[in-house]
Amino acid sequence: TADGDILIEAGGDIGQTALVSSTAGDIGLVAGSHITQSAAGDVTTTSGDVLVQATSGSWTMSGDATIQAGGSDVLGLAGAHIELGVIRMTNVTANRVAFEAGGSITDANGSSINVEETTATAATSLSLRAGTIIGGAGSTTSAANDSALDLDVDTVAASSATGIYLREITAGGAIEVDTASSVTIDIDGVVRSDFDSGTTDVSEDRSLASLADLRTSADGPLTLVAAAGSITSEGGGNADGVSADGTGDVLLEARGGSSDVIVNATVQSGSGNITLDADRHVDVNAAVTVASGGGTIYSLSGEDTDIDGAVSTADGDILIEAGGDIGQTALVSSTAGDIGLVAGSHITQSAAGDVTTTSGDVLVQATSGSWTMAGDATIQAGGSDVLGLAGANIELGVIRMTNVTANRVALEAGGSITDANGSSINVEETTATAATSLSLRAGTIIGGAGGTTSWTNDSALDLDVD
Repeated sequence: TADGDILIEAGGDIGQTALVSSTAGDIGLVAGSHITQSAAGDVTTTSGDVLVQATSGSWTMSGDATIQAGGSDVLGLAGAHIELGVIRMTNVTANRVAFEAGGSITDANGSSINVEETTATAATSLSLRAGTIIGGAGSTTSAANDSALDLDVDTVAASSATGIYLREITAGGAIEVDTASSVTIDIDGVVRSDFDSGTTDVSEDRSLASLADLRTSADGPLTLVAAAGSITSEGGGNADGVSADGTGDVLLEARGGSSDVIVNATVQSGSGNITLDADRHVDVNAAVTVASGGGTIYSLSGEDTDIDGAVSTADGDILIEAGGDIGQTALVSSTAGDIGLVAGSHITQSAAGDVTTTSGDVLVQATSGSWTMAGDATIQAGGSDVLGLAGANIELGVIRMTNVTANRVALEAGGSITDANGSSINVEETTATAATSLSLRAGTIIGGAGGTTSWTNDSALDLDVD
């Protein structure tokens, strides 16, 4: 059509092998069962919206099949599965895409794009709801997954049972996990031509509400990779951002030299592993939590990492690695896991930047720089061992050893090992009958002579060890 709407309805299936197009009209394909689009079965509207509904069946696009819409909205619904070719959004201001399937939403074209905006400055959101899986883990390696959905959008939200696999392509840049807009399609300009030369309104309208967060509900893993941009977890109106149920793992990975992982809303799993991986910075401003079991937390940044939100596990280890500095102003804790902070340069812990493990060990390494604790910052370990290493200096707050049998503390610095809290304790055991040892190696001085009188020296290291 030129300006008019197009509505194709079938009580059974719709099969499309040729172009359906309008200049200014909306387009709807509504089938009682399945919809199948071949490589040539494109749908194009220059300034209209598109609705596709396979009511009780599947909507299957060939990998090269394309839906192109310039009117801001595309809505896809299927009682069974959705297999995506290309959805291309051409509005220069705002685009809203929403898909819901009773089964899976999967990728029909490998590493090629599935949902894209054509104007980088447009605000484009995508919501995905699936009864089973979104994307897939097939052909996965440590660096690639051709079964993931390939996106060029600004905001994404998704909910599924058994897994979510998403990739923001290089051209897409940064992506946010936040509220994806509601979508309403109203094909209200279509009429039926009647036998008596009259017309009957046959309009159709469908809608999906807004959706926030990334979430799985049945042990589903959750992975979001940005090929050349930052990933930001936002709350979408609440404190939650990313949540994998049960044993499902979480991966947020931002690739590229200027790419960050920014956690402004919680990232959590039931008992699965959580990985935050950024080629530049990791910035944790909200809680990152493994609620139970042996799930681990691994954070890796090419440059600096800031821990300003609590990081915690039940029984799993925690390892925070940074190519540059680690700054910590919030608790890092585990019940039974070991905890490691390993920085290429400096580690700085504020008064609230404690590390606590009930029955695990602690490693702190500032490889070429200094490890600096505020006077009230505390490392508490119940697993017997604390090891601290610094290429430059170590400035100690409190190291508290809680194992009731034996404790071993070893500190080594290329420069000095000094006291950050005056006459307060630096290294202590909490059980007097425990056998607690401390070794100190420094390139320059251990403690200090400042403030010394014949009776006191607040620059000395203050110990409660055997």
